[in-house]
Amino acid sequence: MYLKLTALFLLISMLLPSCEENSEISPDKKLQNCAIDYLYFKDNHLFRGRDYGFPAAEPLELKVRFEYENGKIVKSTGGFLPVPDGMDLTKLIFSSDLYDSIVHQNNTLKVYTKPEVEYVLDDEPSNPIIYKTDKNNRLQKVIRRDSTICNYFYRDNLIIEKDSENNIRRKFYFENNNLVKVETEDTNSEGVVDYRKKILFQDYDNNPNPLKNKYHILGAFYRAFSENNYEDIQVYEYERRDGEMKVTTDYWYEIPIDYDDGYPKFGDYL
Repeated sequence: MYLKLTALFLLISMLLPSCEENSEISPDKKLQNCAIDYLYFKDNHLFRGRDYGFPAAEPLELKVRFEYENGKIVKSTGGFLPVPDGMDLTKLIFSSDLYDSIVHQNNTLKVYTKPEVEYVLDDEPSNPIIYKTDKNNRLQKVIRRDSTICNYFYRDNLIIEKDSENNIRRKFYFENNNLVKVETEDTNSEGVVDYRKKILFQDYDNNPNPLKNKYHILGAFYRAFSENNYEDIQVYEYERRDGEMKVTTDYWYEIPIDYDDGYPKFGDYL
């Protein structure tokens, strides 16, 4: 069934004031918090594939909060708890009762979610998600809590995500040092593509991204790859039906960005 979802984030365009981008950039500004409106929680390494939602709140009111030590985020407060949905505890709702404890060890980050919540099959809540980067802070490897491994290979304007058996999971496409598309494909037993998903990131500004290289922050994974900041996301899913790939789901949302000394006002700065 073809679904067309209209993004609720459109109403934010009526609430935020317009503002020209500031050409004077202050060095090394750090986010104290980040509104969930600017984060994208789907396809993450923690509760991938699970449905999630948010308690009633005004736009930009719900935020993930950060704590720093030695200039690095060591605690991120805000996550998702399962709540009753019919007869099962299947729905995830954003809550400030969860936090991520982030341990920095050279080019390795370990993220422990507290309290421990089991999100998916074979999940090991006591384990951290491990992020490994190179000397330039480019993501090299993610080890999920169930020990699943994702490796990242760089080719010009393309990053290929592969599993431990060298199977391609996702492809990340870039323009001007910004992530513009993520593509996923599944094939059947005959090697024919029967599912495809495309996520498009558009309307980039020319301003610095305070979430760059912060792959480990929940909801910031896709933003972390880019130099600048997108305002628009479009998602398309396709399935093979009657021998043809057809759109089964598409949705989009856009959220305008205001600026503080040239930095996007995703939240408050220290």
